[in-house]
Amino acid sequence: MPNTMIWLLGGYVWLFIHRPFEIWHWHGDFPIERAYMIVTTLYWLLVADKQWVSNRLNAALASFWCVVLVSCLLSPYGSNIEGYAKVSYLYLMLI
Repeated sequence: MPNTMIWLLGGYVWLFIHRPFEIWHWHGDFPIERAYMIVTTLYWLLVADKQWVSNRLNAALASFWCVVLVSCLLSPYGSNIEGYAKVSYLYLMLI
């Protein structure tokens, strides 16, 4: 069972890098990355072994998100933090 989670997360990384929605136009506007991560999250919630790994990167990620959120609130320009959110969520799933 533990290898299944690794393969699911590896598949998401492949989707994130390969970006099939830009190449394969047959699926239209269907958000395949989001659907894949929802399935992966359901698997993680229902089947996978969960444990919290404590290290300094967790504090760095929390500090990073505090800075990003404050910057978004104070910036007069629009901000797109979806990419940061995807990578941060993947990090949380990996640990």
